[in-house]
Amino acid sequence: MFNHNLLLQQLQHQLQHQQQHQQHHLQQQQQHQQHQLQQQQQHQQQLQQHHQQQQLQQHQQQLQQHHQQQLRQVVQHQHIPSGRALTPQPPAPQAPTSCYPRQHPHGHQGPRLVPAAAAFRPWRNIPSPPGAIIWLLICYTYVQHLGFSCPTSLAEMFY
Repeated sequence: MFNHNLLLQQLQHQLQHQQQHQQHHLQQQQQHQQHQLQQQQQHQQQLQQHHQQQQLQQHQQQLQQHHQQQLRQVVQHQHIPSGRALTPQPPAPQAPTSCYPRQHPHGHQGPRLVPAAAAFRPWRNIPSPPGAIIWLLICYTYVQHLGFSCPTSLAEMFY
C-alpha cells in the first residue's frame, strides 16, 4: 500500500514536470513565432515606406520636369519688342526629330520635339507682321525670277 502511493506520487510528479516542460517549450515557440511575425511586419512597413518615398520622389521629379517645360515654352512664346531682332537659335543636335513625344525609360514623356521645319524660321525675328509679309513676297518673287519652279504653295513652303 505504502509503495503504491509512493509510485503514484512519483508518476504524478513526473507528469507535472513533463507538462511544465512542454508548456515552457510551447511558450518559447509562441514567443519565437511572435517575434518572427513582428520582424516580418516591421520589414513590410519599411518596404512600404520606401516604396512610398520612391513614388513621391518620382512624382516630384515629374512635376519639376513639367514646370521646366512650361518655363521653356513661355520663354519661347515671348514676343520680341520691335527694333531688337533675336539671333536664330542653332538647331538642336538631336537625331531625326519627330512630332511625337518620345518615351523616357521611366515611363513619363520627355520634352516635345519640334519638327525640323518649324525649328528654323528666320522670319520670326522680323518684328512687325507687315514686314514679314513683304519679306515673304520679296523672297517669293526673287525665287521665281531666278527661274526655279515653285510647285509648293506659300503655306506649304513656310509651315
